[in-house]
Amino acid sequence: MPTTALLPSCYLGRVLEHGRCLPYVLLLLTSTTITPSLAQESPQKLDPAETSVAAYNVSVRKIPVIGGVLTISGERRWDGFFVGVEKIQFEPGAKLVFTQKAMNMGGDLYILAKEIISVSQTNPGTITWERPPLDVPPAKGSATAGGGYPGDDRAGNPGSNGDIGNMGYRGADAPRLTLVAQKTTGPVLVRMDGANGGQGGKGQTGGRGGPGGNGHPASQDLVNCRRGAGDGGPGGKGGDGGPGGPGGTGGNGGTFTVITAADNVALATTLFRVTLTPGAGGTGGPAGDPGLGGDGGQGGQEALPWCRGNGSAGPTGPAGAPGAVGKPGVAGVAGNYLVGALGPTDVDRVLTQ
Repeated sequence: MPTTALLPSCYLGRVLEHGRCLPYVLLLLTSTTITPSLAQESPQKLDPAETSVAAYNVSVRKIPVIGGVLTISGERRWDGFFVGVEKIQFEPGAKLVFTQKAMNMGGDLYILAKEIISVSQTNPGTITWERPPLDVPPAKGSATAGGGYPGDDRAGNPGSNGDIGNMGYRGADAPRLTLVAQKTTGPVLVRMDGANGGQGGKGQTGGRGGPGGNGHPASQDLVNCRRGAGDGGPGGKGGDGGPGGPGGTGGNGGTFTVITAADNVALATTLFRVTLTPGAGGTGGPAGDPGLGGDGGQGGQEALPWCRGNGSAGPTGPAGAPGAVGKPGVAGVAGNYLVGALGPTDVDRVLTQ
């Protein structure tokens, strides 16, 4: 298909769908060898215009492909945003992991090779990405304590209930990956799943109860004790702990697009075992601690000579109740698996520009 049919209004790494641009992960193939047991579900087919746009977005990058063989064994961490080499060979169980440093170079990732080989049929190589770590949201401290003097002999004012904890951080979306290859031999796993959401923050601690009022002082006249000293009031009840914050939303799965020759579409779509699942919502935050009860008030003062003995101090107020564990976060959105067909010469043109 001629490149004049391409639509430059979609910038690099995007394809058209119903007049809007979508991010994508792209694979171009001209020859494949597969293991039927690794077949995937049928992807969504791109129309010719969408296929042309996707191919154009690869061509304009002009990423060089150097000679030689890049052998991937164990876990190979890759800090660049592209791999351009004549041949990539995955040893059994090997992983090519694009790091966060690679992701921070612009978002889109590329693999260009004339041939990609996965040595093992039963333990194939994997292409994936490094999920960034997520911190726990900051705690909210303690709610307001019960304040103000309640009055003689009265119980202290209650502490405020704790607020809900902070929401967990959102999981990262899977990056966009473009993979261009003339020939692929053996199965390759592609793991472009969204990252899980972070844990919610701890609920706010309940406020401490206020102090109880002092006991009333004793009262006497010239010859009698009219009223003895009163006991201090009990401390105020502590506030209830706040519920934990909700877990963070999971990241979205990536979008994986295969573009190949029209007569190779059926075979190519069974080559890769692809997962583009959304990240799970984060766990709810821990329950907030209950607020402590307030101190009891001081006993009232004696009045000599007729009213002997001070009042007793009031009891400490009861603690509040602990908060509830936060609710789990919401999962992200699943990615898209797409396939488009080009003529053989158009595939070659994309790979040689």
